[in-house]
Amino acid sequence: MKIKILVGASLFIFFAFVVTVVGSGLVIKSIRQNQTPSTNNNSTNINGTQNSNQTSGITLQEVAKHNTSIDCWMVISNNVYSLSSYLSSHPGGASTI
Repeated sequence: MKIKILVGASLFIFFAFVVTVVGSGLVIKSIRQNQTPSTNNNSTNINGTQNSNQTSGITLQEVAKHNTSIDCWMVISNNVYSLSSYLSSHPGGASTI
C-alpha cells in the first residue's frame, strides 16, 4: 500500500514539473513573439565607423560586387556588414553565407 502511495506521489510531482516547464516555455515563446524588434541606429558600417541612421548610402549593386571569401559584404536590417573575418568561424561554414 505504501508503494502505491509513493509511486502516485512521485508521478504527480513528475507531471506537475513537466506541466510547469512546458507552460513556462509556452509563455516565454508567446512573449518573445509579441515583442517588437528594437531599432539600433548606432550600427557599424563596413568601414568600421558608426552610422547615425540606418542608411549607409551603399546600393545593393555595390554590395553584390563583394561576394568572395576575402571580401564578403551582407545587408542585414538595412545595414551593410563586412563578414570577411567571420567566414572562417561561422558555425555553418562559409558556404552557408
